[in-house]
Amino acid sequence: MEPNRFYDIHFHEMDLSHANLTAFLNRFMNEKNGLLNKEFVKRLLEKNLPRWKVLFLPFISYTVIAKRIISVVQDRIFTKKIRNLLSYMETSIQYDFLIVDYFLKNRDPKIVSADNRIKIGTLKYDRIVLCPLIMDFGYKTLNNKGIFYNIPPQKPITKQVKDLFDAIYTYYNNELSIRIENGIIKFKVTPVEANYEKKLFEIYPFMGINPKNYSFEEVTKMLDKYFSDFSKSDTMDERKNKLREKMGLQLMDLNDESSCKNRFAGIKVYPPLGYEPWPDAAEERKKVDYMYDFCIARNIPIITHCGTAGFLADADNSKYADPGFQWGEVIKNKPGIKVNFAHFGDGSDEWKETIIDHIYRTESKIYTDFSCNTEHDEYFKKLKTTIEKSEHPELLTDRILFGSDFMINLIWLKSYNEYLEEYIKTNHLSDSLKNQFAQKNPEMFLFG
Repeated sequence: MEPNRFYDIHFHEMDLSHANLTAFLNRFMNEKNGLLNKEFVKRLLEKNLPRWKVLFLPFISYTVIAKRIISVVQDRIFTKKIRNLLSYMETSIQYDFLIVDYFLKNRDPKIVSADNRIKIGTLKYDRIVLCPLIMDFGYKTLNNKGIFYNIPPQKPITKQVKDLFDAIYTYYNNELSIRIENGIIKFKVTPVEANYEKKLFEIYPFMGINPKNYSFEEVTKMLDKYFSDFSKSDTMDERKNKLREKMGLQLMDLNDESSCKNRFAGIKVYPPLGYEPWPDAAEERKKVDYMYDFCIARNIPIITHCGTAGFLADADNSKYADPGFQWGEVIKNKPGIKVNFAHFGDGSDEWKETIIDHIYRTESKIYTDFSCNTEHDEYFKKLKTTIEKSEHPELLTDRILFGSDFMINLIWLKSYNEYLEEYIKTNHLSDSLKNQFAQKNPEMFLFG
């Protein structure tokens, strides 16, 4: 009997060797909209250094002021959650799937039983489908003004691809156990006979591509290498089987094209890192035009970041995430393209309305996910209201996908367990809607 699957359409797997930390710091320190912008610092000082203290600053030692500022920064910025995220990312990606699996079954809140069962009301699932999204961090035009080693960081996408598929192979061919020695937690990875039927996760990654980082010829070769075996005539079962046959049962050989085919379920693009959906430059337009036609011809889904925050390399790039800026041209000129606007335009009501408008276009196959939004129950209440007040609520509910944005969401919560628990327990969505967002709709997006 086919197992009942719970889909997480928006999941990240990377370690600190993959991320473009320069871009992260640029986002963090950006004067206009970064965390440490002028307004933030001003509010921080006003709250922690009241006016009467400012008047007496000349009489307060710099040591006291420094200690106070350091205390505030540690308390407000370098919190336990940030350390939690960094702790997870410091571990090699090779063991991440084993770790998440173990913690779902053994740490509170326990979401998964020992026999891989998850319950949502009366519904039961015995498999979680993860879609790890590779991000193309090779931001070759990053301007590192003001520093000595001012070269743009190079992050070869091939390394991240290889590391991710090594991690998938490790997951299916090993088990993880944890022990405590002298108060220190240690884990052990033990080889087992590969059998994905016994595992909790099915893993269907998305390939990260930014055509700006490659020549036209390189873009065409990359698409052929990973996706040329897909066909628009594939049935849902045929597409699933093509992916499952390569899922973790053998190591990936990047030099062997036959080994690379059917490894990815779709393509991930990330506008804050410089991806332009509909560039003005002729050569860049040629690349994305080819990629879109290639995806339409083979029924390949695309996921794009669509929120006002994110991994921003340059403040000017935020406009490319706007679903109404260049994406409107893509949808108008490429009918039949299948795109998931991730995060449901988080941070902008206008962006959310634009996504809904795209969904209502009858020729489109537009979806959205609510990843990184649902760590608080209040979001589900707002989501329900959005659906009920929409012009076509049934069509909208057909195009919404469950996503977590794990591990990025560790900035706001402590675990993947916690994120899933919020979804399972919310009373603002019926069990039927939860199933639609986490099973029926993702199946159509990935394979339909």
